[in-house]
Amino acid sequence: MKAFGLMFHHFHDETTHKKTEGSISKSQLKKILINFKRNIVTPEEFLNQIFQKKYKIKKRMVCLTFDDSIKSQIDVALEVLEDLKLKGFFFSNSFQYENKIGLLECCRYFRNNYFPNIEKFYELFLKNLKKNFSEKRINTFLKLNKKYFIKWKKISPFYSNKDLEFRLLRDFFLNKDQYNDQLIELFNLKGFNYKKKSENLHFSKKDLAILSYNGHEIGLHSHSHPIPITDLPLKDLQDEYVKNYNILKKIIKKEILSMSHPNGYFNINCKIVLKNLGVKIGFANNEIGSKKKLNLFNIPRIDHTKLI
Repeated sequence: MKAFGLMFHHFHDETTHKKTEGSISKSQLKKILINFKRNIVTPEEFLNQIFQKKYKIKKRMVCLTFDDSIKSQIDVALEVLEDLKLKGFFFSNSFQYENKIGLLECCRYFRNNYFPNIEKFYELFLKNLKKNFSEKRINTFLKLNKKYFIKWKKISPFYSNKDLEFRLLRDFFLNKDQYNDQLIELFNLKGFNYKKKSENLHFSKKDLAILSYNGHEIGLHSHSHPIPITDLPLKDLQDEYVKNYNILKKIIKKEILSMSHPNGYFNINCKIVLKNLGVKIGFANNEIGSKKKLNLFNIPRIDHTKLI
């Protein structure tokens, strides 16, 4: 595949942002970007080349993509992009711009700051889960979903088996309300003020507007980042993307042409909803394949953790 994206999420530094699973430093980011620099194109060029060449890309094109509107991307990664004069796609959720709470990033902060190691968090999570669901039911579910571990080990090899066990239970064993209830019980048990902390974990409206003004491309990533979004009824799925589109467009005052699928989950309903909004391309979490024709709503990406 000659056109693909590099996928980035979390970054760490020596002051504000603690090193966590899968996060990288400024120096690590810079090494990755320098290695790909001769093939990295701006979001504008990436879009133009795809449409003008009718998918027949003659030269290798690499674009930079950043998911989840995480504050460390502004505080850590942006300086490296500016030094190297590079632009990227920033795929943003929008719940935070309505002063809503994002439990996904709250959980990440909680498990990396309120426990001596992440394994202790997983132990407590599983112990609490067994208070509400039988151990036999949980173990049977995990055994029946071994393929999930194989898939995600290929996509993100830095995940341990315990990481993947947690993600599997979160995404497919529990529904959204059950998972949120489990998390909030743990937050309260450890005295974690998640409502206050949530305010500092994501982009502000100003961050988003400045990124757009400075030539970075802002794209959709769903309103509230449901996992998996493909489990939602069509109306709810539509609400997620329509709300996301309207909020981001109001902030940046531009049409939105791109998006990335939350956690890589994507189906035909997603494509229909996105095309109706005028979105032209979507990035997945999949590996670079050997397909000759580019699927515009399933553009492959390499996770940065594979490049360190």
